[in-house]
Amino acid sequence: MGNSQKQKQNQQVIYYNAQEEQKQLNFSFSNEANLVVDYGNQNIGDQNVQNLGLALENCSNLSNLTLILNYNKISFTGAQKLGSSLSNCKNLQQLNLHLGSNNIGSKGVSDLSLGIANCSKLSILTLDFQFCNIGNEGAVGLGSALANCSSLTVLNINFYSNNIGHLGASGLGLGISKCSSLTSLELDLPQNNIGTKGAAELCEGLSGCAKLSKLALNLIKSKIVDDDISDFGNSLAKLKNLSDFNINLIGNAISGSSISSLFSPLEHNQAISQLSINLQKNMIGEEGAQNLGSALSKISNLCSLKIYLHENNIALTGASSLCSGLLKCSKLYELNIYFNKSLSQNL
Repeated sequence: MGNSQKQKQNQQVIYYNAQEEQKQLNFSFSNEANLVVDYGNQNIGDQNVQNLGLALENCSNLSNLTLILNYNKISFTGAQKLGSSLSNCKNLQQLNLHLGSNNIGSKGVSDLSLGIANCSKLSILTLDFQFCNIGNEGAVGLGSALANCSSLTVLNINFYSNNIGHLGASGLGLGISKCSSLTSLELDLPQNNIGTKGAAELCEGLSGCAKLSKLALNLIKSKIVDDDISDFGNSLAKLKNLSDFNINLIGNAISGSSISSLFSPLEHNQAISQLSINLQKNMIGEEGAQNLGSALSKISNLCSLKIYLHENNIALTGASSLCSGLLKCSKLYELNIYFNKSLSQNL
């Protein structure tokens, strides 16, 4: 087992090389401002993560840090120690932390987040916690910690498959709402138990981010159904300053009759100019396609639109109705609509 180091554009890059088994790793970094440490998929465990954190504490000039630590048998103990060390990196402005597929749990993500929140200069934060067994408590804990990150402008969170329900989504949204400087947010929350109520409460919280102009919301297979769909739509309408909105709803159970309730409220979001909607594998049908066109036609400043509608039982009549509605978008100059291949060939 050994290390390799590369210098690239004033950035120190540390890669892990699996050469021989070694129980304890020794980390030593030059005092660079930019550092990438890639130890993904190496089973280094809690003790070595603690050693890594202690080495990082000595990098007083560190402003841009990327840690790739996926698949490493890290528990809440390792996450807690890493958070404690990161809290001492006082000059950190950008952090990209990849801890996917480690069993850090709710306590691990909460303690780690508290450490990160002490980095008062942090403006760009990416957190990859997919498959980390976080649950509602962990999502709420992260939200509470992020509430103290007043300098954050860009935030990206990946919570893929973490058994998060509506309470976790609500707490996360409430915490992020306190990030007063936030302008760009990407939330990847697929394959959780958020439900329509959780999605509505999440966006209700996000509406508190007055400067938020770009939002990507991934709710693939998140149990979004027709019940409470109007609450979800109304919460989206409160995101008043969004100019770029990407929403992914693949594999939910949204019917055509509910499309208007979900998307019609967006007519109140006069800032939206770029919009991407992914509704693949729902229950949209002919009625839903027509309703979608009618709802989106009311977004007066829409310039760029992408819609994904594969596997929704939409035939030529529904597709034509959708396109007829979109003709009313007078400022639209870029339009991409994706249907099943057989239908697309007939349009």
